[in-house]
Amino acid sequence: MSPDPSSSRPVRRPPVKSGGEEQGEHFGLLVYAIGLAAMLLGAAIVIDLGRAAEGQSRLETVMHLGAVKARLAARVDQFERWVEESRKSPETKLAEAVARRRQIEGRTARLPTDDRSPDASRGGSGSPGPSSPVMPVAVSDAGQADLPVGPRRKEQPPKSIELALVLDTSRAVDGARLERLKASATRIVERLLDAQSADGSARIAVVPFAAAVNVGPARAGEPWLDQAAGVSALAVGGQASPPAMSLFKALGTPWAGCVMARPAPFDTTDDRPERARPATLFTPMFAPDEPDEANSGGNAYANSYIPDESAACPARARVCAATSRRGECVASATESLDPPTAQGLLCKYREATFAPSAGKGPNAPCTSAPIVPLSAEKAPLVAAIEALTAAGDANIAEGVMWGWRALSPEPPLTEARPYGVEGHVKLMVVISAGESSYSTAANHNRSSFGAYGFAAEGRLGTDENAAGLALRLDSRLVSACENAKAAGIKIATIDLRLPDEAGLDSVLGQCASEAGLAVALGNPDGRATELQSLAKLLPRTGKEG
Repeated sequence: MSPDPSSSRPVRRPPVKSGGEEQGEHFGLLVYAIGLAAMLLGAAIVIDLGRAAEGQSRLETVMHLGAVKARLAARVDQFERWVEESRKSPETKLAEAVARRRQIEGRTARLPTDDRSPDASRGGSGSPGPSSPVMPVAVSDAGQADLPVGPRRKEQPPKSIELALVLDTSRAVDGARLERLKASATRIVERLLDAQSADGSARIAVVPFAAAVNVGPARAGEPWLDQAAGVSALAVGGQASPPAMSLFKALGTPWAGCVMARPAPFDTTDDRPERARPATLFTPMFAPDEPDEANSGGNAYANSYIPDESAACPARARVCAATSRRGECVASATESLDPPTAQGLLCKYREATFAPSAGKGPNAPCTSAPIVPLSAEKAPLVAAIEALTAAGDANIAEGVMWGWRALSPEPPLTEARPYGVEGHVKLMVVISAGESSYSTAANHNRSSFGAYGFAAEGRLGTDENAAGLALRLDSRLVSACENAKAAGIKIATIDLRLPDEAGLDSVLGQCASEAGLAVALGNPDGRATELQSLAKLLPRTGKEG
């Protein structure tokens, strides 16, 4: 049997400003209506008071419980909070009124959520999250907080941000594009860090990329590096290769810091590297010595940097290299090898004499600068950006993956905050010419050495022409971006090409979290428009004015 409204106890309400009496009457009727709804429906139901300002029709709508049952049930949590408000002491309300007054004066203030709130019961911090809208509170003349009566307040801006600048330093950005890249990246750093106090609320990582990503030679001892991994089977002629690090040692040259792409599917995921799963570890990049001219079979090899034989190799038979008119041998030479055999000789790395030269050697594909992990220090970040140079192929997918890893709390890079922190944004800005590339070669390797080895190894499929390899890299890029966004990373892209240049239909813009975050930087007459464009890219943090 429904209770008689005339016999219900009067509802106490705090003093209010002029016009507040009617609001208090609304709340009293609302409590009675929801109590009645609870008896009828067998559950506590709440009304969205945030729209009470739209008129008294809300109270009439409540009485038609059958029509609004689903919507009312979703508001149970808010109703419970509002009931708690009515039970708070005058001292608590006064403190909240002071906080609200500060908010009215232009400061950020949120009402504390009691530990008994639904958020706390779920293991949260007790503070309202993005899915728990905070309702505005009116402050009475007596300094007490009335219950919500106005429209819902907009979601609070982010309180902190971690940003990964993924910067293309391949040959595709040489010249004017590189200058635009540096200018844009520097502006982002200055805008974000200058707007924040030095409290770590904003941190930035710089992730340059070209054919591969350089994690830094100082990380040579990290447990997520596969210290036992050798170079590819094809690169050493199908033999069991010694660890790449031991080959560097044999040559007397240090590892520059670049790593190979992980085997699929881990090349586009942020799976934690574990020794129990070798495919999740990262392999130091070692570009093998390619055949000498004598063993090239008439083909060109760009990275031959030591002789194909050394004192450590077994002596090979000598054959006649020249004969006289009478058919007598007048000159002999060591028997030549076919290119795969010559490239696969492991003995040549022992007792070899290696003289580093530009563009050649085991570190030849490692042209990108090392990653700068998350930091709030502006000067080192700007210096790293200014020192960038452009060379080599473009593996945008690897750049995106290491940008994601810079923002992930999981190894290999662990400087980032955990996912899901309230008010915290993880943003990746990819600045690139949008042109994935993997240089092909007319020899048995079918390409230069890169993060996926040689094209002939088949890690990028069977397409061994430049266009086919680029398409394979682009497919990795799409997968990497989708996986990063699914993990909670917001992605913006800046295309360095001018709108009148060909190729603006590349997949780079598809990486962006939304259309407004895919920016074409320049315009046809060459005047950069990055200042206007960057306004779309960086969310204002809670500390900005």
